[in-house]
Amino acid sequence: MPDTSKPPIIAGPADATSRRDPIHDLITRLDRDAAALVTKEPDLSRTIRRLAEVAGTRADRIEDASFRTRVAYALQDMEKLGGPITAVPRGLREEMDRLAVTAPGLQDQRLQAMMKATPTIDDAHLVQDIRALATNVGAGRTPENGPPVRDIVDALENRVRLSSAATAPSPSAADRRSTAPDSSPGKAAAAGIDQVQATRSPGNQTREAQPDWARQTQPSQFQEPIGPTQPQATVTARGAGVVSLALAALARHAQRENPNWDRQPTSVVDRSARHENAFQQRRDEATIQGAEKSQRAALEAVQTFAHGPVSNILTKIQDAAKAEPGGMQAVLAEMREGGRFASLRSQFNADLVAERGAAAAWDRMASSLQQYGADRSAVAAVGARQNTAAALDARFEKLDAEIARATSVIPSKHDGKSVIDDLSDKFREVLDRAMNAVRSAFTPSTERDARASASLSPTL
Repeated sequence: MPDTSKPPIIAGPADATSRRDPIHDLITRLDRDAAALVTKEPDLSRTIRRLAEVAGTRADRIEDASFRTRVAYALQDMEKLGGPITAVPRGLREEMDRLAVTAPGLQDQRLQAMMKATPTIDDAHLVQDIRALATNVGAGRTPENGPPVRDIVDALENRVRLSSAATAPSPSAADRRSTAPDSSPGKAAAAGIDQVQATRSPGNQTREAQPDWARQTQPSQFQEPIGPTQPQATVTARGAGVVSLALAALARHAQRENPNWDRQPTSVVDRSARHENAFQQRRDEATIQGAEKSQRAALEAVQTFAHGPVSNILTKIQDAAKAEPGGMQAVLAEMREGGRFASLRSQFNADLVAERGAAAAWDRMASSLQQYGADRSAVAAVGARQNTAAALDARFEKLDAEIARATSVIPSKHDGKSVIDDLSDKFREVLDRAMNAVRSAFTPSTERDARASASLSPTL
């Protein structure tokens, strides 16, 4: 019998592209942006460069949880510097947000709470120390010599508390007098901790010492080896760490002796939630400002195309619309093979190919509209979360209406359609709504003027 089995299907380039992990595109974007930070943020730039090298040469590492977590850390750090990166697929964005506030295998609740606070902490050194400790603890690497993990966590929690307090308004003189510490041993020890840690706070530009075991992580392809430290700097950092840990132990002893002495009234989790709200507001405003920028770029690209090399044929199309009872919509619908305005379609297609710069102007217009559509969707999500959708629509309304009018009179590359028909349904609805709102804002006054003119006309 003849073999009727079908030959195996070989995946083509399109299939391979569809299976490409979107984290590749994210790393490429981060690597491109980090190139401008070599001078300002050399450590972050170098970290992202190494991630890009691993992604390009070791495809098997892409699925590694540790690697993806490092990408999430880099994304969080980049967005703190330059605002949110909107062109991240939703699924990948959710994964990156989740990984950025944890570490593989981490179970310690106090470290988990501090990791969740990292998006709101502006001190980059403190964030790095929290991540390093969380990574080592999650991997089961504990110190053989030196202070126990509990004492190191205590010190980090104090630094988080000081970092949060640094952003709060300074108390008045009366407040300082009313909250001045008394001479009890527990409060004296706590005041000593604050004084020592304040000398190492971000304002004094000194970094908390990190024990050798926390720095000596397992080497990997994307982790830069840590070179030897200058002897004098090492002694200074170790000295400060020993004093801090000694004072912390004294404070704990005082607490056991007198458990009623005043402590920080709120936990790290509570402060994290409060500061996370403030950080989210800053991210939302950055998203809105980025959308306003891409809105202006999209309108400029549309206007540049309309007044560019194909302006002659666009003028002919508009003249035909003036003489057509159905207007521009009827003309565009008939710009197809066999339609009444098929000749306009043929000339438009020819000008796109023959006129110098026309194709490039079209591509710029299409990409700008696509980018603004994505950014506008992000703004809609902000409005839904903040319950400010109406106010945000009004903020974008005027230029949205101009984009809608401009794209509705430019033919699409598809017969019988305009450029606005090529946009996504949600984006097209936003533009249509803006154009209708602007149109209705002028209609009442026009009708009132017409009625007033009629009432003042002389009677024959």
